[in-house]
Amino acid sequence: MLKQSILIIFFFIFFNLLSFAYGTEDLSQIIDEEIEWMQEETFVFTATKTAEKTVKTGSSITVITEDQIWKMSAQNLADILKTVPGLGITVNSVGMTQIESRGIKTMFSEKILVMIDGHPINLQLTNGGSVQYAFDSLPVENIMRVEIVRGPGSALYGANAFLAVINIFTKDAENIDGATLSAGAGSQDTYNYNLLFGKIVKDISVATNINYFDTEGPENYIKQDAVGASGRTLLPTEKYDIDTKLDYKDLIFHAHYASRKSDGSFIGPTNVLNDGSRQDYREWFLELKYKYKVNDKFNIEPRVYYDNSHFDNLWELFSEGFPGFGQGDFPDGMLVRSAASNSKLGAETIIHYEFTDSNKAVFGISAEHQKQYDVEGEQNYNSLTYAPFPDGMQNVTDDPDQIWTVENDRKFYAAFAENIWDIRDDLRFISGIRFDYYSDYGETFNPRASLIWEFIKDWNLRLLYGSAFRDPTFAELYNKNNPAIVGNSNLSPEKITTYELGCSGKLGKHVNIDIAGFYNDINDLIVSGIPNVNSGTVISKGLEFEAKYTFKSDSFLAFNYTFQNSEDKDTGYRVADTPRHRGNIMVNFGLPKKWNFYTHILLNGSASRAQGDEREDTAGYMTVNTALTSKTFLGIKGLDFSLNIYNLFDKDYVYPSSSAVYYDYPASGRAFFTKLNYKFW
Repeated sequence: MLKQSILIIFFFIFFNLLSFAYGTEDLSQIIDEEIEWMQEETFVFTATKTAEKTVKTGSSITVITEDQIWKMSAQNLADILKTVPGLGITVNSVGMTQIESRGIKTMFSEKILVMIDGHPINLQLTNGGSVQYAFDSLPVENIMRVEIVRGPGSALYGANAFLAVINIFTKDAENIDGATLSAGAGSQDTYNYNLLFGKIVKDISVATNINYFDTEGPENYIKQDAVGASGRTLLPTEKYDIDTKLDYKDLIFHAHYASRKSDGSFIGPTNVLNDGSRQDYREWFLELKYKYKVNDKFNIEPRVYYDNSHFDNLWELFSEGFPGFGQGDFPDGMLVRSAASNSKLGAETIIHYEFTDSNKAVFGISAEHQKQYDVEGEQNYNSLTYAPFPDGMQNVTDDPDQIWTVENDRKFYAAFAENIWDIRDDLRFISGIRFDYYSDYGETFNPRASLIWEFIKDWNLRLLYGSAFRDPTFAELYNKNNPAIVGNSNLSPEKITTYELGCSGKLGKHVNIDIAGFYNDINDLIVSGIPNVNSGTVISKGLEFEAKYTFKSDSFLAFNYTFQNSEDKDTGYRVADTPRHRGNIMVNFGLPKKWNFYTHILLNGSASRAQGDEREDTAGYMTVNTALTSKTFLGIKGLDFSLNIYNLFDKDYVYPSSSAVYYDYPASGRAFFTKLNYKFW
């Protein structure tokens, strides 16, 4: 039924857009000419590592601007990404955000590269730190725009730019120019405080954002966990986030720190409800970059960086009184504490060179040393027999038969090149290739090519071919003493080859349309087991359509629809936990006196189960979120107001789970959040 609903809405909106474009010329004449200029001059950086018009990048790309973020009153990155075609948002068993892209979803979202101002923020342990651990809720108050490039990006960015690249651009001193204090509160005893400051003094500019977030978290009802118990999820969480940029002429220093502590585990890593788990994550990076302009055609940008992440988690695998596995019970519960640090030390140099007015290139080299160290472990059971230790919790850090992983490191070296050639004014060819060498598994080559043809004025056809890779994580390589997952140091990188055909253009002055078909051939997927192996093969194909009608500069109707079908190439089974159909409708009305009303409708189709899981498909659902915002609230200059209502109609729906949680992971019901921003000067 949901599939038919999505298609009906799709055709209804599409044909209404046509009528708007060609049947309302009187309306068109009163719309600001500024809108057309804004549509034509949207520049992006992520797709080619150069500033290019969106239609000239040869990629399926979505840009979410600061103004759009304000209108939707997004409170976190997930609020932004769930409106993008080809992407989906769910949660895993410990309550962390998962990003699905083009029909592929994994525990740690490790096949999507997430960056802050071009700086990758993934963890070596799981490659999922970018959206999960301390960085899972970057303060939206500091986001200038988000660029989402769907498709392979390894030819420019290397590892993990497998299915998509998400680049979050933070605000500079020029964007801020003053100080803004924000305070918000909402459901689940959620509180958020933010201070944003930016100023330019002669050749020095400073931009700083400080954020504090606290919530009791969702208390959603679980009908039946892995041991048949029922109860409510537990995830009270406290977060700190500090971002600072200091520029002196062409020298740029960027530092970011984030921490996240949770006194709970949502459900838990073993899908067993418990009240004894805690999570503690801390991540930070430092980057120094210099922009050297040799002349108008030649620029060099060297940078050095250091990333560090640390976690210290206590997991209650089974609750108090657990009878064990026939070798003794656990009156305090079955407990394990794991801790480790990861670091990255690297350098990169990028060269931009313009051969002619119609031909330019980007060259780059990079090197990085990745390290896992300070591994610690405590537990109250034997990893080999699962019998309880007589004396309870024991430190097993130095016991190779008990500790969960080992300390290790690796290095990689890379070189890449990209050429952008305007063959004619209406024809562009982009080609690139990257070579990476990793000390633990060897080398990989990844090319990318796209052709963009403006076959009619304002209409562009694009063809894309590219490959990408996802390197094995330290967890996949070295984890051990685990009943279900054992690392394998001989793993190879996962590989994907992508073909894409797209078309974008305008109907009249005020309707923008983009459509893209994609075909992904994925090989050497790393499959968890004893040990992990490269054995997965998947074909993912589909279609993405989006359209936007702009009534005036602050009112619009937007719609996108995604069809995606992912199947195991060997068995023909659909890939689990991803819907075939998904649609978004966004309606925004600019109201008098600087008020704004925004509505987002998400239609998510049913998702198939894993092979061997006899449950019915996860049911589809429709949710409605609304936001009411005001500039100069109560007539006070510098005071802004926002009110969000999530899941307006209190829809009961779930995120897919493993068969251990029979009725899946329940999503939150209706929730509210309100916020005030005040700019001091």
